[in-house]
Formats: sequence, structure tokens, C-alpha cells
Amino acid sequence: MVWVGWEGNDIELFGWNGGDPFQITDNEVHDEEAAVSNGQVVWVACEGVLVESEFDEECSTDTEIYIWDEAGGERRFVGNTLDDEDPRISNGKVVWEGEIAGGGEAIFYKKDETPPPIQLTNPGTLYDDTPDISGNNIVWASCNGEAEANPDFPDEVDCSGNYEVFGEGEWFSGSTVGMISDPTSGSSVDEVRVDGAEVAWTAQWSGPRFNAEVFYWSGSGDPIQLTNDGFHKNDLAISGGKVVWVSGTYDENFTNYRYKIFLWENGVTTELLSSPYLITRVDIDGTTVVWDEVMGEDATDDYLEDNFEIYRATLAPVTAPLPEENAPEPAGGVLGAVALLCLAALRRARRTH
Repeated sequence: MVWVGWEGNDIELFGWNGGDPFQITDNEVHDEEAAVSNGQVVWVACEGVLVESEFDEECSTDTEIYIWDEAGGERRFVGNTLDDEDPRISNGKVVWEGEIAGGGEAIFYKKDETPPPIQLTNPGTLYDDTPDISGNNIVWASCNGEAEANPDFPDEVDCSGNYEVFGEGEWFSGSTVGMISDPTSGSSVDEVRVDGAEVAWTAQWSGPRFNAEVFYWSGSGDPIQLTNDGFHKNDLAISGGKVVWVSGTYDENFTNYRYKIFLWENGVTTELLSSPYLITRVDIDGTTVVWDEVMGEDATDDYLEDNFEIYRATLAPVTAPLPEENAPEPAGGVLGAVALLCLAALRRARRTH
């Protein structure tokens, strides 16, 4: 398991394999957007140095993808002069989104460290993003329309339609790319994840951006909608037919806001956890669920200053929600905790729709 955490000067990458936690990176740049598969870790880091900007630190050159395993240590996986980000890995195969000529971002793929990257999509000035991979199955979100001018921001473009889930893999013959989500739903995809042939995604309708619902596709038949409450859903994950996500909801009097983790399996949706404190990340592997949450005594009005700790739990039967009082305690400090992606990688908005 891997996570990213503040080391004192910058964000570094840490790991845990059942023994003592260990530090994977030690440099002067931020290491972010980590993903792991069978002992191999991929992440994004600045190729140059961090420089101060008006609002934050920026990379002096471009961001690249790195890979690490115990046998080979750390090495660069992708090297070019454009930004690469949001890598996902499955048994040594990696997908990510990368800048292309014209200003857009396409989906790229490498089956191992030797061959050059394969560009899977060509969105022009638009953005294909939120890629994921499981075995030979690859999914991503792409505009189902054309690029059109943004009336408010002349340097940007919008999608004339909605963002849909597209995929390449066992669902379609040969190397054909097909659409997985239903374009007649009128919703636009925010995040998509794949496990085997199963796919889950969040999508929203026109209106407030943070009102999103969860959808699921078994790999055949029609997709189904898992939620319909109008609240924001994020940090989606899927494993073995189980879908988990984080949602923020008000109580029945619309006075107290709660952050909740939900599980869907075999047609049953279960509330696993409810907290008054910010939950920023959730992931699942088999029956193990992990997440980070602001420690109650450390909560402030500025979550960027808050102390996040990592929790994990083993799933109870789907008919029995995890009692809140039985939520696991942090396994020590930030470095002693076990989870995927400790610090929430606050993904910058890369498209408008």
C-alpha cells in the first residue's frame, strides 16, 4: 500500500507491505497521484524544480511519471517535455493523461517500461481524463461532441455535448474503442474506475457541479444508476463487484453536514461510516476499505491546514453497516497508518462542461 504525505519541505511517497512503513521518495519536489499494483508504484513528480508563483508552487519544467518497485528502485517511466498526470497501473501496464500539441490532453498507455507510449485518444483541444486500467481493460472520460468556444474564458474551450465513459478491452472486438455510459441519460462523467470487466463512474446533470450520482456496469447489458439523492459523490473505487464512494449529506433538518462512506454490492447500498469531519479519499481492495479523515481535535475551517489520518476496516456483511463506534483507530501517526493515497491529491479542474 502507498500514500503521499508531507515530509517537512515537500510531499513524499511512503509505502507499507505488512511490516514497518518505509519512505519511497526523498527529493525536493512534490510526489503526488500515486497508484499501486502488485508491488509496483507509479506517481507524478516535477521534472525540474519547484518555483514560487502567485498562489502556489509550480514546476519549472513539466511533470513526469515515475515508477518504483523493491527490485529496481525508483526510475522515470515516462519522459517528454509535456505534462503527464493521473497514472494508473495494473500488473506493470500503465495508463495516464498527457498534454498533446494543440493544448488538449489525451490518454496514453504503456504495457511495460521498454516500448514508447501509445496514444489511445486524440481529443484535439479538449481533454480526455480520469483513466483507469485493469488487466487489458482501459477506461476514460471523453467528450461526446465537439470543441466550442468558452464565452467567459476566450483561452479555453468547452465540450458541445457531455463527457461519457469510453473503453477499450474485452467488451469490444479487436482494438475497438466503444462507449460504455448511456449518452441519452443527459449526464456528464466526472470520474471512472474499472475492475476486471466491471466499471463504475460518477456523473452529473446540468446545475451545481458538485451534484453527482454513481453508475455501474457489469460488463454486459445496460448500466444502472446506483444513487439518486442530488448530493456530491467523489473518490469512487471498485473491487470484486463492490463499489464505494464518499458523499456529503445533511441530516433530516438540513442543519448538520455529514461526510459518509457508502458501499454498493449485489443491489444493496450500505452506509459504512458517518463523520462530521472531512473524508477526502476512499479505496477498496477485496473486503478492506481505507480512507483518510480529518482528526476531530485538529479540524479547522481550512482543510488544507488540517491533520489527516488514515483508517482501514474490514467489511461486515452488506446487510450490516459498520457501527460508527467501531470505526478503527488510526494505526499510529501519518507514517504509521495504512492506506492508499494518504494525502488527498487535490486534482485541479482540467475541463469545463
